[in-house]
Amino acid sequence: MAEDQVQTNPYHAALVASQDAYLGEVLGKYLDVDAKLRLASSQIQHLQDKVALFDQQAEQLQEAQQALNAMHTNKDAFEEQNEELKGHTKTLMEQVGEIQTELEETRKERQDAQEKLLKVSEQTEERIAAI
Repeated sequence: MAEDQVQTNPYHAALVASQDAYLGEVLGKYLDVDAKLRLASSQIQHLQDKVALFDQQAEQLQEAQQALNAMHTNKDAFEEQNEELKGHTKTLMEQVGEIQTELEETRKERQDAQEKLLKVSEQTEERIAAI
């Protein structure tokens, strides 16, 4: 009977129902926003990981570019040194050619001198034999 005695005011009942509905709506929006925020946080972390990887790759690329530049500089130095060596080789080959020519001339002169000496020797022997 105590229940019967407590009469609810229809306005208060409507107000409570309205507040319950509003609270449910706010709680639903909160949960929706919370889920979106968690998803965005996950996506942001994924993007941050990609940015970190990109930065690492950019640094590696820069190091590789520096190494490539150093190799290019070394290549240029080697090519310059190679050209100098080619010049020295050409000069040496020319000198070797000159020495070979001089050697041939010296051999020929020696052979001519030996033949002349042999002739003189034969003539001397003939003169001695004639005496």
